Amino acid sequence: MAKTILIVVHQYEKPLLESTFVIRYLTELWKQQGHIVRITRGTDKHIAADLVINHVDLTVTPQKYIHYFNRYTRKVNTDVTDISKSLIST
Repeated sequence: MAKTILIVVHQYEKPLLESTFVIRYLTELWKQQGHIVRITRGTDKHIAADLVINHVDLTVTPQKYIHYFNRYTRKVNTDVTDISKSLIST
């Protein structure tokens, strides 16, 4: 059964499909498997999806993105909102 996967990137990021991020290749694989993959830049539109993936390429994910992710039941990477060295490294 096809699922809709929503990938959320920051509103000012370059298009994900022009990147070398691993998720670009996962996107292609998911499409080959019959899933619908949607990519949204920013949080302006609510898009129905079975799964949302945080792919905001910032050290700290802005609060408006965190609120956006909370609209969805199934989420990946949405608890990883601060990857600053001072937080994760001693």
